[in-house]
Amino acid sequence: MPIRTKEYMQDVRNDIVHALARCISRKGVADTAIADLVKESGLSTGAIYRHFKNKDEIVVALVKDRLHAFDEESLLKELGSFDFWGYIDWSLKRVTTTEHVYLADLEFLSLARVNPKIRAVYQTSERVWTSVLEKCVATLPGSDALARHPEIQRALLDSIRAIGNQIIMQRMIGSKADATAARRQIEMSVEGAFALAAKTRGAARASGKPRAEAVSG
Repeated sequence: MPIRTKEYMQDVRNDIVHALARCISRKGVADTAIADLVKESGLSTGAIYRHFKNKDEIVVALVKDRLHAFDEESLLKELGSFDFWGYIDWSLKRVTTTEHVYLADLEFLSLARVNPKIRAVYQTSERVWTSVLEKCVATLPGSDALARHPEIQRALLDSIRAIGNQIIMQRMIGSKADATAARRQIEMSVEGAFALAAKTRGAARASGKPRAEAVSG
């Protein structure tokens, strides 16, 4: 019998979560039962209940894993630093290679409407993602130009989010996700954002208007 170290217990917990991911990719959330997890994971019913009270708890754990809803400190430890391209490459690798099949994503979103725990996971993930990405953007050379134009920076973040969602949709319909092409799209979005910031600043100088007036007008 293996020694139940903290690492061993975490590995078992992860096995259960991953087994749920495989089950729901075939049967959906509603039709997956604990008995399916027992068969899929090779664990006993008792072993599963030692880690989770019920299936809902496992679903919440899977959503957290799917969204990598870390706090910033944990994410920084994972990344090593708030480096923009390091974060982009890490994120692209995660969404294009993770074993979880994304057919369940729409089910998770539907559950979030009625399950406050799952909804909270999505909300936390969104806040962390936005905060970390903003800090990563700040590491780009010349990032002060974007900082002067928060509306352009927001558009850049929205573009990156859209590219990530595109990958998820590709995986949901069974298409191959191309991380290299996605990275190039993000590179073009970054280039476009800096070009627009420079153009806006140049227009403000040429017109002699205050910057805020030039942007809005």
